[in-house]
Amino acid sequence: MAKSSSFNTTADYLNSTAAYNVKAPEKKPEKIASPKTPDESQSLKDCIDFNSVFKIDGAHIYTRTLPGENGQKTLRIDGPSDSALALDSLGTVRIITGQRDPNRGAASGKLLIKTNGQQQLHQEPSIIQYNAGGENKEAWNVLAYGNVIHEARGSEYTIRAQKITLIADEELSLIGHGGVKIQAGQSGKGPIDIVGGTITQTSTNEKKVVSGQQTTEVAEQTTTQYDPRASTNFISPGSINHKVLGDFSVEVGGVYHTDVAGKSFGGDSLVDGGRESSYRVQTAAGDSQMSSPATNVNIDGIAVSVNASEGFNVTAGANVDITAAAEVNITGTGNVTIKGALIYLN
Repeated sequence: MAKSSSFNTTADYLNSTAAYNVKAPEKKPEKIASPKTPDESQSLKDCIDFNSVFKIDGAHIYTRTLPGENGQKTLRIDGPSDSALALDSLGTVRIITGQRDPNRGAASGKLLIKTNGQQQLHQEPSIIQYNAGGENKEAWNVLAYGNVIHEARGSEYTIRAQKITLIADEELSLIGHGGVKIQAGQSGKGPIDIVGGTITQTSTNEKKVVSGQQTTEVAEQTTTQYDPRASTNFISPGSINHKVLGDFSVEVGGVYHTDVAGKSFGGDSLVDGGRESSYRVQTAAGDSQMSSPATNVNIDGIAVSVNASEGFNVTAGANVDITAAAEVNITGTGNVTIKGALIYLN
């Protein structure tokens, strides 16, 4: 086992053999070593300055100053949890609530305010965002016990959502002093459904433009005009078709004219032999009668034909005149009887 050497003084070390085993450096350094990277420094002016004012039971009131010559200053009040209130040198007030956690309580993370009323004046726009949450996934729910008035003076009020429902327990009124416009679809081609027990419309004039088809299904329809100067006009470049299962009655106090041109314009509704006659009246049962007790009845045509499958009667209270520019032929397969007080044959 080697013995350890101990030197009490420097002279003991120099006189020992250990001193002779130490070699002196070949070249003594003349200056301090130069580092390869520049020296680094840290200034507290570049850090955030915190100044604690008050601490108690997890709550903390302190000031915070950002670095820089005009560093923003903030007075911060932190509650015992994760809610805080911050007032900075820019005039901004921030209220931060804690995290929403049902395990912490039903009111966790909420901003609860109870007052006897409020009055607010905002000099610039207010932007509010609500996010859905809770069991009903509601983003905004307002309950008011009294009248609610929303007023936008000299500007527009826009409400936009995927679906909008207006529910009035008694009456719903839409009043537009400049007019009311209802449009379905971005280009006005969406459906509009109106369901009601009684629909009453009052207007000075009404104009309806339908670019497609119009269909009306009613149990009974009545149109009344009170102005004797008024008129009802049906103008159609196409066809008009009336199908009546019951009776059809027309009463005219003035003059009744029916003019038939008998032309075809395409898209005719009468086909398959229905266009052989320009004007036709046909009855399937009962008699047909045309009466004019106080005036004359004139039938004009290039040729007039009267065909009766059984009998043909002509009765006149006065004279009966038959005039022809050519021949008059009376033909009967049976007897021909002419009765009169006097019979003149020229």
